[in-house]
Amino acid sequence: MKMSIRGKLIVSHVAMIIVPALLLVIAAILAGQFFFNDREATFEAEGKSGANMLQHSEVFAGLSFLLRVNPELLADPTFLRRTDDRLQEEGAAIAVLREGRLLFVSSSLIADQSLADKLMNLPANREHGPGFNKWIESEGTSYFVRSAALNTSGETEGTDGITLYLLENKDRLPRFWLIPLLFLFLLLVIGGTNGVLSYSVSRSIVRPLRELTHAAHQIKEGNLDVEVKRRTGDEIGELSAAFKEMRLRLKQSIAAQLQAEDNRKQMLASISHDLKTPITAVSNCIEALHDGIADTPERQNKYYRMMQQKMHEMNHLIDELFLFSKLDMRKEHFRFERIDIVAYLEDYVEELKHDPRLEGVAITLERESAGPMPVMADHDKLRRVFSNIVDNSLKHMDGGHRRLAFELSMLDSRIRVVVRDNGRGTDPAELPFLFDSFYRADLSRNSTTGGSGLGLSIVRHIIEAHGGVVEAAGAPGEGLAITMTLDQAREAGGV
Repeated sequence: MKMSIRGKLIVSHVAMIIVPALLLVIAAILAGQFFFNDREATFEAEGKSGANMLQHSEVFAGLSFLLRVNPELLADPTFLRRTDDRLQEEGAAIAVLREGRLLFVSSSLIADQSLADKLMNLPANREHGPGFNKWIESEGTSYFVRSAALNTSGETEGTDGITLYLLENKDRLPRFWLIPLLFLFLLLVIGGTNGVLSYSVSRSIVRPLRELTHAAHQIKEGNLDVEVKRRTGDEIGELSAAFKEMRLRLKQSIAAQLQAEDNRKQMLASISHDLKTPITAVSNCIEALHDGIADTPERQNKYYRMMQQKMHEMNHLIDELFLFSKLDMRKEHFRFERIDIVAYLEDYVEELKHDPRLEGVAITLERESAGPMPVMADHDKLRRVFSNIVDNSLKHMDGGHRRLAFELSMLDSRIRVVVRDNGRGTDPAELPFLFDSFYRADLSRNSTTGGSGLGLSIVRHIIEAHGGVVEAAGAPGEGLAITMTLDQAREAGGV
């Protein structure tokens, strides 16, 4: 279940209140069972002790009242025995002193010969007041003592008159000492609960943050393969997922840069090779003319024509390289206009039929339907596209019956143009690379069969600049088909 950090904090704070409360209740129950062995007996004993304590207070108040209004009644042995019997059942006892001598003492205390002295040495009631601030030991039992004193004339005078003492067995009184123990336990539970919950919540936050920090340091050192696992579904988990996506994209970007650098090096090597070949041929011709090897006008003309051809090849290569660079950097200017691709190709095919290079090549134009097919295109750039495709086809068509077919058709709201030849064809594994710069299926880089390696790459750049797509299809011995798809121009001058 996904939970946000805010939700975790809310649940943690609520748990810090509920958990200690539940544990305190459980601890109170267990404490009762531990100290009294029986929970029901424990509650009954504690309730009875509380009731006894209240009843003792009522008895003591009554006796104190009698001491003031009818002190002679406290000298009545029968009344005192009945009162003592009642109090002893509830863990209490009484003692009456008159002029420093025991007038009456409970049977549970009668064996203590020094009881009178112990009671006489207690703090005076008028100084400390009644309550549990006075206690004595008698026969191995601790008693809390309440006292009240009057003389026979009704005036308070300490031990010179009648003094009444109520002694309560400390073990039979309510166990108030459990309250501070439970309070201490509550503090420990609250501290422990807060510590556990705080550690749990902070661990769910700090641990993934430490992993992200470690991964960031690894990436800074150049290790882009470090893994960052998404452990939670909260904001930290989303951050981990975003960090992982960033790492993958950074890795792809660096890989693309390295590939681009390799392509640049390969391009420089290809340019050097393609320029060096005609320059070497021209240099050899010049040396032959200089050394007098061409000693007849026919040989001299042959060398001059060879130099002229090589210079033409270098000039064509430089033009293509210059155009490719501008297209690759998107700095080539395009002037789009509305063109009927049907009429455009009809004129172009007619020109090709009169081109000496295509002598003996059957050139056809097929269309799927009648009527114009308007596109928004740059007239000159579009011509460069078809010229490069035709040049590529001528280099791969051998002798015999050579064919070059142009096909026009509609594909939804787009226009599809296919240029198909019956040349040697291409291995399907090489088709994805035909439009890469300086790619040649002929590894020998023979310019007579492979060209400069920029022609189809220029085709791709120009078609993509028109918003179209270009693809290649073919197989060995079945020729090559270049398919271009262009958007149909809108009516009323729309683009």
